[in-house]
Amino acid sequence: MKIREFNEDYSEITRPTRNNNVFRNGDGSGNNYNKAPNTIERALAMEPVKKGDIVLINMGDDTEHCKMVGSRPAIVCGRFISDCPVILVIPMTQSFRQIDRPEHIFIDKNDCENLRESGMAMCEQLCSADRTQVIKKIAVITDRRLIEKLNIALIYQLELRDVRSE
Repeated sequence: MKIREFNEDYSEITRPTRNNNVFRNGDGSGNNYNKAPNTIERALAMEPVKKGDIVLINMGDDTEHCKMVGSRPAIVCGRFISDCPVILVIPMTQSFRQIDRPEHIFIDKNDCENLRESGMAMCEQLCSADRTQVIKKIAVITDRRLIEKLNIALIYQLELRDVRSE
């Protein structure tokens, strides 16, 4: 399944403008507001996900920078906010290089429901994602200890406190 860019589907629409604190497509008059679904509305219409869900997500194709790209599993790590079009995710990889780093967490398929292969969560790649980037939910973390390991890795990565001294 390939996710198409919004602009490819609706090339006749101009850039969004702001009018009376509401984003509208086109010239701001609202004349072509109903021609295409609003990006935020599309995101909010997506199936809700919650912390601990593992989703297949389209990370894009930005190969010029040092970040994860392509379609890959990612762990939802933030709380679900029903009126927010973005979610926080931790991308996963099947490579286990530098697994001993504190921000890398082994995700055992036996600690998850429906996960076909084990992988590694890369907490240093924590990012926000538009909910429309979610292709589908593929698994759920069922082991509370694994969720706690992810929480500790995020605390370390975000320097919320020094977990190495504890």
